Amino acid sequence: MSVFYSYTCPECGFRQEASSDGHGYIACDKDERHYFYHPCEMLQIEEAARKFKECRGKSYSEIMEIALSRIGYEDDAICLDCAYSYRADRKSSSPPCPKCKSGNSTWLTELVGKRCPKCRSGTFPLGGKFEGVS
Repeated sequence: MSVFYSYTCPECGFRQEASSDGHGYIACDKDERHYFYHPCEMLQIEEAARKFKECRGKSYSEIMEIALSRIGYEDDAICLDCAYSYRADRKSSSPPCPKCKSGNSTWLTELVGKRCPKCRSGTFPLGGKFEGVS
């Protein structure tokens, strides 16, 4: 179950939203990612996996074993230099910005206490605002 939070700069109102669980994906053929969400994520994963070349003619348990080996998660990140928001794989400890290539990025869930990248004068207050559950 994911919890969604929003983070708003008290100076300029710049707002970002983040999911506590990130965005699950299954790595498909040709380096594409198929995202899956709650509820019914296992059905979405199975449906995507059945399209893999290596899953043709396989049993359900074999398909799921292949599928589970291809699952990853992305989190929402933001560049603190250019304010570009994007997703990056959780395995990356410091996700570089795909727009300006800066290494000065952070996960959105870690915005508390950081200077606003938009106005550069506000600081994100303690705790994000609870927005909902999925």
